[in-house]
Amino acid sequence: MSDPEPTPGPAPLDALGRLIVEEWGDDGRAAWDAAAGDREQLIAVLSERTGRTRALLRRQLAELDELAQEGGGGATSRRARPSSSAAADGVAQAAASLSELGRRVEAAVREVEGRAQAALGDVTDTKLPQAEAKIRENLLTSLLMALGFGLLVGIIVGGSLGRGR
Repeated sequence: MSDPEPTPGPAPLDALGRLIVEEWGDDGRAAWDAAAGDREQLIAVLSERTGRTRALLRRQLAELDELAQEGGGGATSRRARPSSSAAADGVAQAAASLSELGRRVEAAVREVEGRAQAALGDVTDTKLPQAEAKIRENLLTSLLMALGFGLLVGIIVGGSLGRGR
């Protein structure tokens, strides 16, 4: 009696296989099992299952090969994917920076608003009364200038409208 041939099971995952499964999930596992070590078959199955081009998949697999050789795959090296606590720290730092930036912007807006109020107060308190006094002193000159300006605008506007007809 000969021993029955073992039924082929899923291919064991090496470092590259773990990275492929990590990258593409069930599609990666199915492609790994179907390829049985044949890289072109792996690319063909991944392309079919993910809809990505073979050229893109070749580049991605080359990158995963490098990662697998560096760190062994599985729980990907810290350089490839930051831990969740590092990501949380980064988010907390970004939130603190944004909060500080918001306070600075608010202070700058308040300062500009204060300067604008001071400038408006200066104009209404000093410059406006001075202008009114000058106009009253030279009322006839002011009226003639206003009439002349109105006449000039009327000629320009009236002349251009008359030509268009």
